[in-house]
Amino acid sequence: MEAVLETPFTYECLKSATRGVHWVSELCIQDGRVTVKQSWLSNSWLKEIRRTAEELGELDEWQMLVDSLVVAGNEGLTPYSR
Repeated sequence: MEAVLETPFTYECLKSATRGVHWVSELCIQDGRVTVKQSWLSNSWLKEIRRTAEELGELDEWQMLVDSLVVAGNEGLTPYSR
């Protein structure tokens, strides 16, 4: 997962904001349960791509992932949770 999150903010970030959020969601949430609430780079990556996700119409999926991680105990994303 870290390799996806290390992507520089370029065209790859656009792909990351669409495909990456979906992919990270699948890794972190399995069978409706959060199995990974945080990785080394996940919080900074999610914060970095928020605006891009919004611009691409992917904010709902981004928000669902963030909210799920916060409920599971990820305190670093609390300011971004609804």
